[in-house]
Amino acid sequence: MKALDSQTYSDQALDMVIGLLCLCGWSLNSPRSQKAILVMQKMIKALEKSFQHLKSTTKEGITTADIDVFVIDFDRSYDDSKMEDNYSSSKSATQIVSEMRVLCTVGLGLKRTVVKRVAGMPPEKHWDILMKPKVVLKTVLQEIESLTDNVDGRP
Repeated sequence: MKALDSQTYSDQALDMVIGLLCLCGWSLNSPRSQKAILVMQKMIKALEKSFQHLKSTTKEGITTADIDVFVIDFDRSYDDSKMEDNYSSSKSATQIVSEMRVLCTVGLGLKRTVVKRVAGMPPEKHWDILMKPKVVLKTVLQEIESLTDNVDGRP
């Protein structure tokens, strides 16, 4: 393990995970272990990148507001103004937008709640999307199925 002062947060997290695994009897010497470490390192770096993006988004011009993390519900219609297709392809791009449905959320969104007050009226809540959540559409399953059909030799 390296000195903690010169390590990034992701390096420190990886060292802690490896330390816990070794404590439980995991061996660092096998090639599978080395490959697993590289996979964990990539995953932790991706998490750190998402964290940094979320952190920078929350600091941009926000001082007093309610900020919420949110996801998109399964089977909801795709709306590119409120979400981002993480695995878009030419097939899903040609499909009619109203037919596209969300399979799952793969990246968190960030929204700011703003309450507008008008004299004599009840307060009205409004949400500003600061960062769109990333989603996978159901069309991905169709694309995977067509790829496996082509590999199996089926038309």
